[in-house]
Amino acid sequence: MSQFQALILTLSIEIPIVMAIAWLWRSRVEADWETIIMVTAAASLLTHPFAWYFNEMLIGVVRFAVRAAVLETFIVLAEMVILAVFARMAWRTALTASFVANMASFGAGLYWFYFLA
Repeated sequence: MSQFQALILTLSIEIPIVMAIAWLWRSRVEADWETIIMVTAAASLLTHPFAWYFNEMLIGVVRFAVRAAVLETFIVLAEMVILAVFARMAWRTALTASFVANMASFGAGLYWFYFLA
């Protein structure tokens, strides 16, 4: 899978998940729907290149499970901050949205790699 394909997969999974969580906990989200979509997309557009670069850089140096855990942790935390600040989500809501969205897109990426590639 190319980086562009991975980014499209990420956006197509993470935006609907963040939107669903924002809808479920709408009392904890101050931004309008358009802002939430744009902020979620921007967060992925900012973090995805870093994750891709560092993953590629560390292949052969750090085992996959360790690489994935460390990179995904940083991505979840970075996107949590972006969602909390720019989509004006409560911190717990932003953490939940970021965690669930990133685990779903990570899982889809693994599925693609192991079963479709």
